[in-house]
Amino acid sequence: MSRIAVALLWLAACTAEAEPTRPFTHEAEGEPSPLIATAHPGGQPQRTGEDPADADATALDTAAPAEPAPPRCAILSPIDGTRAAGGASLTFDGEAETADGAAAILRWTAPSAGMSVLGDAFDYILPPGPHTITLQAWDDAGRTCVASVEVLVR
Repeated sequence: MSRIAVALLWLAACTAEAEPTRPFTHEAEGEPSPLIATAHPGGQPQRTGEDPADADATALDTAAPAEPAPPRCAILSPIDGTRAAGGASLTFDGEAETADGAAAILRWTAPSAGMSVLGDAFDYILPPGPHTITLQAWDDAGRTCVASVEVLVR
């Protein structure tokens, strides 16, 4: 028996009206593991541990639940580095995938063109010049993702 087990048994025996604390053996490991005796305000010891014979021993999972992942978004069209002729209509197409499979809200912006559009696919004519096209998506919990591409209109 380990020194810790002996010390815990001694502690339990010295506590007023203590009930004996006994070691137990994990079947898989074959090593003795003590129950831990702690003083209780009423003088009775409280036992904690993983004694399979002790119906009162309970394991609590105190880990916080994992936070769902934010959505993942992608711009399918136009592709990064697209060069387009002035006055040509470009097709904008994107998608977002949420952790729970729910629909996401997609917002497209191109500040240089004054563009701000909600939706997953549409056609738009950008003015001449370089443009950064940004797709931002929100899930129902407010988590977001962002994707961007560069487009040059001549």
